[in-house]
Amino acid sequence: MFHGLGYSTLLVDYRGYGKSTGAPTEAGTYRDALAARRWLVQERGVSDDDIVVFGESLGGAVGCWLAQRHRPRALVLASTFTSVPDLGAEVYRFLPVRLISRYEYDTRACVQKVDAPVLVLHSPRDDIVPYGHGRRLFEAARKQSVSEIDRGHNDGFGFMRREWVKALGRFLETA
Repeated sequence: MFHGLGYSTLLVDYRGYGKSTGAPTEAGTYRDALAARRWLVQERGVSDDDIVVFGESLGGAVGCWLAQRHRPRALVLASTFTSVPDLGAEVYRFLPVRLISRYEYDTRACVQKVDAPVLVLHSPRDDIVPYGHGRRLFEAARKQSVSEIDRGHNDGFGFMRREWVKALGRFLETA
């Protein structure tokens, strides 16, 4: 998708995901994001003004955290939750998730501090992260845009659809 729009792409597997080793932790995923950004800036000479942070689901929470600390050209949040406790409390209504959650990933608080254009992509058909999370992230963002995606949470390559590639391209042209 990004290549088709004329952008170079760096894809990151957080520790414990994909082919990366280690166990995922909240602090660890943030360190991984910082390391990827540091490599782009120091080794490849890429300016933050040329970096678009794109994160889907958990990656959106991590990407938002990075964007709040190092202002990128833009931030794209796809199918991202407002926070782990918020999501857990919706999924497990009978458990005191807010009291026992070891993770925060507070994307909603984070996006309020991001000083870059933010595109929120979310589907009303998302079967993992309810659509309301995307709406609340959109409302919390300071500089925002929104698009609905007609797909489920794990419908692979949903972003390859022509209309969504065009919407992302339009957003990035003005970001």
